[in-house]
Amino acid sequence: MAQIALPKEKRRFKGGLHIHTTLSDGRKTPEEVAEWYKNQGFDFIFITDHNKVSDFSHLCTDDFLVLNGGEFSAGKTDLGEPLHFVGLNLPPGFTPSSKDSPQDLIDEMREAGAEVILAHPYWSQLSWQDIFPLEGILGIEVFNYSSEVGIGKGYSMVHWDDLLNRGKRLYGFAVDDAHFGIDDGGGGWIEVLADELSLESILKAIRNGDFFSSAGPEIIELKLNNGIVEVTTTPVVSACFRTNMSLGYCLNSPNGEITQAQFELKPRYKFLRFQCEDKNHRIAWSNPIYF
Repeated sequence: MAQIALPKEKRRFKGGLHIHTTLSDGRKTPEEVAEWYKNQGFDFIFITDHNKVSDFSHLCTDDFLVLNGGEFSAGKTDLGEPLHFVGLNLPPGFTPSSKDSPQDLIDEMREAGAEVILAHPYWSQLSWQDIFPLEGILGIEVFNYSSEVGIGKGYSMVHWDDLLNRGKRLYGFAVDDAHFGIDDGGGGWIEVLADELSLESILKAIRNGDFFSSAGPEIIELKLNNGIVEVTTTPVVSACFRTNMSLGYCLNSPNGEITQAQFELKPRYKFLRFQCEDKNHRIAWSNPIYF
């Protein structure tokens, strides 16, 4: 009997998790941002302005949600850079009491009802040592579109794998971090497998890891069947199974004809995550499966 990690029958909702507006340093108003993302085929977005949480309930419709969030920073690494965190579902007016301790900030955000994501590890020049002690974060931004198009520091797969190899259980999120000063919108998102388009259902799915992240390709289905991981995707040039240390496997096709791949599990595997890349060098990521 197969265990379905990403069942193809489940309803999916496309979401943006890290977006700025004119309420902080973005170039579009909340109304313009909502209209832009809805026209791009998104089902929901979290507006996450710097150091400010506003109420966007008036922008919600039956088929599109605009949800409250915020981006806050605290502490400093040995390079002198602060750690940035995105809070999903923060209450309007939320203000942390301290900017000195990253852990205190995480705790305050969670106590306020938020799910917390570590923002742009590569852009912030973080090491796994900076991230490993943190408790209470749901995951890290494995892809930050604005950081990639802006300075070429958008991918954080090495950070993610370093942490997974050391036993840290974290999801990977693809986001825009859109400010619209450059063309940095619509390049990173998650597709959530949820029962309905509501805040409660979306948050539950994100909390449970019932989503995949993408900058282009789609993971149509991922399932475990008698010790074999089977994946179906839109056409890609590579389909890679990443596991601990030097283990794993990649199926490659320069013509971009791969739509199915499989991988046999072994007792020495501690976790497994899947990623695939299309002919335009855009990547999609599953969340890890742990053994």
